[in-house]
Amino acid sequence: MRVFVSLVFICNIVFANYSELDIANTIKKYAKEYDIDQRILYTIAKIESGFNPKVIAFVSETKNPLKFNKVKVKVAKYKDKYLISLYPHSKQKSIELAKQIIGAGYKIDIGLFQINSVNFKYNEIEKMFNIEYNTKKAIEVLNFCSSKKQTFKNTIECYNKGLKSNTNFDYYFKFKNSFIKDFAW
Repeated sequence: MRVFVSLVFICNIVFANYSELDIANTIKKYAKEYDIDQRILYTIAKIESGFNPKVIAFVSETKNPLKFNKVKVKVAKYKDKYLISLYPHSKQKSIELAKQIIGAGYKIDIGLFQINSVNFKYNEIEKMFNIEYNTKKAIEVLNFCSSKKQTFKNTIECYNKGLKSNTNFDYYFKFKNSFIKDFAW
C-alpha cells in the first residue's frame, strides 16, 4: 500500500477540498469495498484525469465551440475532431461549466475518473465532482463492462469507449503501459 500512496504523492497536486491522501484513501476504500484491485482504479484515475477531480472534457467539431471565462482550456486534436479539456479552479466552477456544456448538447466526461454523461443523470452533476461518488460511479461502469465483456482487456476498453466494438484496443494498451510503469518491479 505504501507504493500506491507514494505514487499518488508523486503527482504533487492538491485539488480544492481534496488532498492527494484523500484521493488515495478513497481509491483504497472503494477498491476494498467492491473487491477491485486498487491498482486498476489508480491507473484509470491517472490516465483519465491525472488525479484532478474537477476536470471536464468533451469532443467538439471545432476548437472553440463555447466561450469559457476564467478557466484553463487545453485543446488537442482527436481523430478528425478536438478534445477540449477544462481545468476549473473550483468545484463550483466545474459544476457550472458541466451544466453549460451539457446544456449546449455535448456529452462530457467529469471528475477524477472522467465519468461520461451517458452514465449519470443531469441531477447528479454536482455529486460527480465528489471523489467518493465519482469513484463509485467508475466502479459501476467497470462492473457493467465486466458483465458485458468476456475479458479484462475488453472490460478496460469498454470503460473508455462503452459497448461499441473495438479492434485496436488503444485504451487498453495505454492502461497496460501505465500499469506496468507504475507497478512492475
